[in-house]
Amino acid sequence: MQVINPTPKPMLLSSTAGVSKTLQPDTPTEVDGLLLQLALRQGCRPVDSSGRSAPATVVASDVTDEQIREAIHELIERNDPMTFTSLGKPRVRDVAVVVGAEVSRDQVERVFESMPGKASD
Repeated sequence: MQVINPTPKPMLLSSTAGVSKTLQPDTPTEVDGLLLQLALRQGCRPVDSSGRSAPATVVASDVTDEQIREAIHELIERNDPMTFTSLGKPRVRDVAVVVGAEVSRDQVERVFESMPGKASD
């Protein structure tokens, strides 16, 4: 997934596994796995294929259960264990990135628990 560094300075992302990447200001950069999570935690924003930031005006109440369900299915298909907790539940931040809007933990857990054949079964 591409993210953009909104700060005026380069941002260095480093994992404990020795992987690192520098994100230049206002430049879309492809990151995934742990580095993606680090980038999002440090304030980077996901961008679409044209490099535009995802809209920030959508709030959790505007996101439907179906959108969350589709995002969870996408995370399952990616087969990236970093997008799930140790209990096998999808990480809320990763669901939000796929949806392109903020979602609440309650929304994600409710939808996930209602899914047949979920990853934690």
